[in-house]
Amino acid sequence: MLDQYEASSQTQGLQMSIRFKLIASITFVAILLLITSGVAFVALQSISERTRTIVIDRVEPMAQLKVVVDMYAVNIVDTAHKIRSGAVDWASGEKALRVAVEAIDRSWSIYSATAMTDEEQKLADSFKLLRSNSQNAINALIDIVS
Repeated sequence: MLDQYEASSQTQGLQMSIRFKLIASITFVAILLLITSGVAFVALQSISERTRTIVIDRVEPMAQLKVVVDMYAVNIVDTAHKIRSGAVDWASGEKALRVAVEAIDRSWSIYSATAMTDEEQKLADSFKLLRSNSQNAINALIDIVS
């Protein structure tokens, strides 16, 4: 009887040991899963912030530069040609030119407020010089059509 009790006690101890090991293993895996999830969350937050910075510093300024380019190429140059050919009357042409100059000023000031690399800053400085030269010609054109 004593041997049977000792065997039963050892089996119960063995079962407790297996139960403990199973719970410990599951707990360990759950903790690893939580740590992995936390690290992944922090990494995704970092990637999200870098992507937001790219959009703010690179994509949005490209849209403003596109407005500047379009206003010069389409609205100013094209309007000047249309006025000369008679396709647009002088009053409408003057209005289109003034709208283009305002859009250029607005878009350029927004673009200038963004963070620029050294190369972008050099290009922006050269644009400012070219812009002052072209602004004199645009103002003369506005004076002619007004």
